[in-house]
Amino acid sequence: MTVRRGNGSYTKMIEVPAGPGYFGAQTAPEPEKIFQAREDGTALLSNYMELADLGCYDNAVPNYFEFSTPGASNLPACLILMPAGE
Repeated sequence: MTVRRGNGSYTKMIEVPAGPGYFGAQTAPEPEKIFQAREDGTALLSNYMELADLGCYDNAVPNYFEFSTPGASNLPACLILMPAGE
């Protein structure tokens, strides 16, 4: 994933996930009810999900994220953007 702040040309590369080149190596298999909730679109964050921290960015300038999945990826991937706490 790359991140660009403002209208400049500088972009920062972020390994997603950091470490191994794939998600799934660190989580236990999910129970059927978690699987079904995810399939239904009603799943909340749980211990059966792996996350990648993309950092904190203030909103003084626009932030642009570009995400390109590698071939043979496990899609869909959820991107969760939320305001940082103060």
